[in-house]
Amino acid sequence: MARAQPQRASLAGDETSVEYASRVSAHWARRDEAIRSWWQSPVVVGEVRRRITGNPETRVEQYFRDRYCPRTLGRGLSLGAGDGAFERSMLELGVCEEILGVDISEARVARANAAVPRALAGRLSFECHNLESWRPGGEFELVIARDALHHLARLEDLCAALEQHLRPGSLLYVDEYVGPARFQWSDKQLEIISRLLARLSPALVADLVDPDLGPRRHARRPSVEGMIADDPSESVRSNEIPAILAARFDVVERRPYGGAVFHQLFNRIMGNFAGHEDLVRTLMEVDFLLCDEGVLEENYEWGIYRSRGRRSPQPHGPLPMVHREFEDRR
Repeated sequence: MARAQPQRASLAGDETSVEYASRVSAHWARRDEAIRSWWQSPVVVGEVRRRITGNPETRVEQYFRDRYCPRTLGRGLSLGAGDGAFERSMLELGVCEEILGVDISEARVARANAAVPRALAGRLSFECHNLESWRPGGEFELVIARDALHHLARLEDLCAALEQHLRPGSLLYVDEYVGPARFQWSDKQLEIISRLLARLSPALVADLVDPDLGPRRHARRPSVEGMIADDPSESVRSNEIPAILAARFDVVERRPYGGAVFHQLFNRIMGNFAGHEDLVRTLMEVDFLLCDEGVLEENYEWGIYRSRGRRSPQPHGPLPMVHREFEDRR
């Protein structure tokens, strides 16, 4: 078994402290009605689905169920569950018998619990915990990590704890930002995004967060200090996630889906692209091509991992070890 690596000193302070949890919780309790980010666009989500499942209409949880759940799994744990929509969908699809969702934001946990439908009462619940210090009890057949791991500094500690609570052969479902830590984009990324922004009409690049800033023509690298001041948990060790997971779990399937361009290209302006679906798809394809050709590195990845020990039932069909393959994604 791989040894946990010593944790590096944190620039953001003690991630296990009450003060730290309060700062992160307050950040994620905010609600913004503006369509400002890529994940709020059905077109972008469809293109991401195409990269993962091969079909823009196929939900990733449905793909997962059909491929990896010949039977309903037992207990599931969802890390960074947010509003709980994904967990509700997983239960409605029959992936698990029950799911416990955990999030650091009290406000999000309250909203998630309030949204649990009567049909799922007793099978779906949400609790507020800081994943830097909290550890689960009991055993699980599935752990879900969607946009949670890149907010954690103590990744080795968490993985070691999950090993103790996952039955041998159980699955880890991961959908994460794995790009540069603290959003320290490469010069090449910034150049390409800025050149694309410069070619779009002023109406498309109008800043939806602060209109007084005018057209958004350039992508810029944020300061680490500014990142920590805004959200000390943001992309702490994001670029290390794949290697840390592979050291602890067997890699079953990996589906990188770009993001080196679209993450920041659409930042603060996504809502302006309503009615420009073909343009959005074209810009997504530019992102995918640049990543597939090795010009830029993938910033997002969907993957399935298996806890080591006895093997669980095989999914339907072969298990592709997909890293940079794209021919079946066009």
